[in-house]
Amino acid sequence: MKIKVCGMKHPHNIQELIEHNPDFVGFIFYAKSLRFVETQCIASLPETTKKIGVFVNETVEKILEIAKKYNLDGIQLHGKETPEDCKQIQEKGFLTIKAFNVENEQDFEQTKVYEGVVDFFLFDTKTSPLNPPQGDLKHGGTGVKFDWHILKHYNGNTPFFLSGGICEDDAKEIKNLNLPKLYAVDINSRFEIESGLKDIEKIKRFIKHLRN
Repeated sequence: MKIKVCGMKHPHNIQELIEHNPDFVGFIFYAKSLRFVETQCIASLPETTKKIGVFVNETVEKILEIAKKYNLDGIQLHGKETPEDCKQIQEKGFLTIKAFNVENEQDFEQTKVYEGVVDFFLFDTKTSPLNPPQGDLKHGGTGVKFDWHILKHYNGNTPFFLSGGICEDDAKEIKNLNLPKLYAVDINSRFEIESGLKDIEKIKRFIKHLRN
């Protein structure tokens, strides 16, 4: 099971995290986000940890410019990007992840037109009047789970990242999900001391439990 830690922004926090060998680290390039990245911290990561840039409704040209500037390995798209947008990015050699907010099995229908033009989907919690977005949180980082049982109805060909309110105590349940297309978990707000600042000890324990 691969592990992605998203919303990193402080250099010292990132260096502490890297000691525990996450597979992916996510940097948010969305100015409205409380986790908008401090770009000086992006440069040096080990080759075993992939740098993922997270974007919301940005132009393909700007995404590719930033990806080249910071030597990103992958791009995660959290907005209304089209399949054509995704294909352009994927064809430039970037690992491409398209995020979808899901609530029920019907929500997987929206993924079908993205088959073949992204490497991974990411399933996150759909915000609603019952769990309203807080500022930028409508694009992720709500700390709220969706019903993971709906994932058994996903029958696409594209493997996916599981996101949305994952916490330290979820490791055992995630390991027992038995979903063939579940490739990685994406953790963020439930491991934070404050927005963008992660509790490394919590992450350390979670990684240990998930990988063992």
